[in-house]
Amino acid sequence: TLPVATLSVTNPTPQLNEEVSLTCRVASGDDAGALFDFNANQQPGTGLNISRSAGLATFIVSESDVGSSFSFTCSVTTDAGESEASSPRLVTPSGS
Repeated sequence: TLPVATLSVTNPTPQLNEEVSLTCRVASGDDAGALFDFNANQQPGTGLNISRSAGLATFIVSESDVGSSFSFTCSVTTDAGESEASSPRLVTPSGS
């Protein structure tokens, strides 16, 4: 059975200089040998720091991110194959 990926976000409405963590997990299916990929409609100014084996991506909100919206998805590849993209999660940084 192909795996199913799920994505969670720690801080969907961060402020300038705050960290955002995205966690991708195997919601169903075998997670043997899981490697995670993250996709964004546009990259945050500082870019994503990704750990494919841990299913974790982080970024720090920069000045250029404020007022933008980022839509993230993730997928997982296991010994059984590659999942469809997860449901999108929106991150909208604000400046204060």
